[in-house]
Amino acid sequence: MKCLVWDRKRLKKRFGEKGVKDTELLLDYMTRKGFSILQSEAEKIPEKLKKFEKPNDVFILLGGDELIPFGRVKNPAYDGDEYVYTDNIYSSSDDDLLLPERIVARLPDGGDIEFLHLLIQRLGEDVDKKRSFGMSAKVWKLASREVFRVLNGRRLLLSPPVTYRDIELPSRHTFFYFNLHGSQDTPFWYGQEGNRYPVAITPKNLEEIEYGVVATEACYGAYIIGKKIEESMSLTFLERGISVFIGSTTIAYGPFKPPSTEADLIVKLFFEEMLKGRPAGKAFNNARHKFFRTMIKTQGFLDEDDQKTLLQFVFLGDPFTRYRR
Repeated sequence: MKCLVWDRKRLKKRFGEKGVKDTELLLDYMTRKGFSILQSEAEKIPEKLKKFEKPNDVFILLGGDELIPFGRVKNPAYDGDEYVYTDNIYSSSDDDLLLPERIVARLPDGGDIEFLHLLIQRLGEDVDKKRSFGMSAKVWKLASREVFRVLNGRRLLLSPPVTYRDIELPSRHTFFYFNLHGSQDTPFWYGQEGNRYPVAITPKNLEEIEYGVVATEACYGAYIIGKKIEESMSLTFLERGISVFIGSTTIAYGPFKPPSTEADLIVKLFFEEMLKGRPAGKAFNNARHKFFRTMIKTQGFLDEDDQKTLLQFVFLGDPFTRYRR
């Protein structure tokens, strides 16, 4: 089953009666393409989804935090985040949020109902041609190369010296990997060398992007709460044509050098699963389960940063996207 999940009341409050009518027309069209529709008050959605237990069922949340709120889970790590914003409350069938069983994706709205409708209409697009783009803060180059190697990436850009002033992003690459600094206050991602943090990339650098899959380790890379499209890298990527965006809603962690752990590991495992030809939503779920097993095998437990990693990474975009060789 593939199911679109929405809250009519919240959508009406945000986009008015016309927004509701236009959405209902589109959802009616999507039912003819084989989708089921679940309309519910957002607060009741986690409990309603527990009735569905088939492993290949896919649920797509329609809208950002204002329409279907992220779960607010007390941060297990000791940093500046009070809560971790997570969609694991929708993908878990019990109170254990670290190992979600259900495939759940989110199509954000960015305050623009037409943007949300565009993402719905694009569901089911595949990607091909194994071309990869990678960019990392210079301070993390060793760790980033270990992740980028999975994609057989030829050249990992480092910032510095590369900045938003001279970066050129390819328009039709399949995989985009970023390991940069991020912020919940600005849409920019930053490089690092010593105490220098140059702006590495901005939403304006994405004008030529046409399609592909993005995974980022940037802090707040998928933080979309209260953001308009142009105020967020993740939303701008999706608006430009990216099918899938994997990122963190809060402060993320990663090593300076191999072996891959934390954010590096979950992104690396996601790319590995995508390259096997799995649908992106399934690839993301598999990556989280492999992350869990890897850390248990390596250190015997999940530390606070590991727990946060499993909570904070969210899936924005099309869970049906596959890499076809």
